[in-house]
Amino acid sequence: MIVSTITPLNKKKLKISTYDGIEFALYTGEAGRFLIEPDTEIDDMIYYKEIFPLLFKRCKEKAAYILKLQDKSEFELRSKLKSAYYPDEVIDKTIAWTLENRYINDERYAAFIAMSGSDKKSKKELYIRMKQKGIAEDVILKAIDDACIDEEKTVREILKKKHYDWTCDDIKIKSKMISYLTAKGFSFETVKKCIQEDS
Repeated sequence: MIVSTITPLNKKKLKISTYDGIEFALYTGEAGRFLIEPDTEIDDMIYYKEIFPLLFKRCKEKAAYILKLQDKSEFELRSKLKSAYYPDEVIDKTIAWTLENRYINDERYAAFIAMSGSDKKSKKELYIRMKQKGIAEDVILKAIDDACIDEEKTVREILKKKHYDWTCDDIKIKSKMISYLTAKGFSFETVKKCIQEDS
């Protein structure tokens, strides 16, 4: 691979970019030790024998640190590692390592999201949240189904927290509450039923 540019990331680190689209970060001293300069070739043996293992070790440490702070989906972890300038090949190996050691598990993560949000979010909200995290459709649907979410119960709980007065006949207040709840993903039929019933 041939180096295209070297960009300072901070006082100690450099981003190395190659003409074939690979990017990775090294400390300034390491770049000097490996004789990395613009328009010079990085020998494959040096890359795979020395640079790649170094990047893999750091990528694993980065992944462990990220997951220690908060559980992530595979997609989220991959994105965070990519933003830290680890090459795809290094990230793939790191993801495989996290999966093998069960540090990440999208099924477990989806189940947690569904269960923890079942008393305050609609199924639609939970679906969108998990979809944004890159969790697979079938995993999302199973997690929501397994959570046995009672949306009517959730709507009633939200109404109580909002101090909704079931005896109120003000159409504007009712309409505002209906708009709020339907915007959160609850069906109009479910919301209307809960709004109109006695507490």
